[in-house]
Amino acid sequence: MRGVLFDSVAYAPLIGAEVHLARRDSAGTPFTTRTDFAGRFTIANVPSGAYVLGFYHEALDLLGLDAPVQGVDLARDSVVVMNMSIPSGASVRYLRCGGSLSEVADNALLAGFVRTAAGRRPVVGAVVTATWSTVSTTPGMMRTEPGRASETIGADGGFSMCNIPAGVLVTLEVQASGFRRIIGPVTIPESGAMRQDALLVDTATKTGIAEVRGRVLSERGLPVVSGRVRIAELDREVPITDGAFTMLDVPTGTWTMEVRAIGIEPRALLVQATPRRNSTLLVRVSDQAQRLDAVTITGRADLVINVLDAVLARHRIASGTVFLPGSPQLRQAQRVTDLLSNARGFSVVGRNEVRARNTVTGQRCGKIGVYVDGVRAIEGVDALDAAARPDQVLAVEAFPDIMSAPFEWRTSDGTCAVVAMWTKR
Repeated sequence: MRGVLFDSVAYAPLIGAEVHLARRDSAGTPFTTRTDFAGRFTIANVPSGAYVLGFYHEALDLLGLDAPVQGVDLARDSVVVMNMSIPSGASVRYLRCGGSLSEVADNALLAGFVRTAAGRRPVVGAVVTATWSTVSTTPGMMRTEPGRASETIGADGGFSMCNIPAGVLVTLEVQASGFRRIIGPVTIPESGAMRQDALLVDTATKTGIAEVRGRVLSERGLPVVSGRVRIAELDREVPITDGAFTMLDVPTGTWTMEVRAIGIEPRALLVQATPRRNSTLLVRVSDQAQRLDAVTITGRADLVINVLDAVLARHRIASGTVFLPGSPQLRQAQRVTDLLSNARGFSVVGRNEVRARNTVTGQRCGKIGVYVDGVRAIEGVDALDAAARPDQVLAVEAFPDIMSAPFEWRTSDGTCAVVAMWTKR
């Protein structure tokens, strides 16, 4: 007998599951085996007869499920293929989070295990935090409202969080003393449930026997000719050549990988580094809208659309305030900096001082990163009024702290808030 076990919540093979094959009419010792890295199992030399096939995996306990069983009749000198799976994400979400089978949008399930990469032991006391943004609109203005869920890992190593929106980019962060931090994006599918395990690597480990290899394709299915793949926690970077990359000597565990190339939108994702050399990651990236010559009327219209599309795309994954064309605040502003008095987390003191939210240590934010048409302005906030009048502004994005800003603007130079202005010129 052979088959494959699949985790319908993690969208991955069920690795290391205990598979049991027992006679239906006997209390004798069952045949047992474990699934491999592809979720496959094989049980050989089984006498003919009527059997019950079942499996157990820790994910069943995590998701609150009973071990599934299935009857099978085996004939002499035959090969039987039996595939089984954990129930669908919609069923699991309904069992764990309640509500109805159709109420998925704001009540999805994010679950997983946090274990050490070496030894697979539960990391008791680790803190798992999920943050996200939802969008609310008023005439001429759009605001993003932050959401947050957090859980501390206990003796079983598992976490399970409900009331997280599906189809929205969620930033998952795992922190534990003595281990490297994991922070990266996940998106719960529309089915309403997702499993994301985290294997933590201790801070002293910098190299290992694992590797991360993959293919990088554009949204049109074409290989990305060149670019870079980076794991910032290890300060490691390798090139993308003809759509392929390989990073060797990586410690086994979970890492945040960044993919960057000219002409595509930067992408970050969580990856599992394993010693298996036949495992290839497939990364799809979005083509970045190119700016056309501003003196061409057609190009100018396309540029405006591209800029506004990019602004809206950023605010699906970040948390801040955006002022769009037609905004009453934009029409009434005497100076561009006047807008920031209406941005969540910002205040304008007097005529020239702009303040952002205090840092996590309680100190005043001393460095606001300012971008004008995508270029960092060394003058800071003063560049906003110097570069354009309010009637020349297409859109303004304001992020009151660095963690609420999009990934591409999260710099390590002490910047603690971000303001981006896009002009009509």
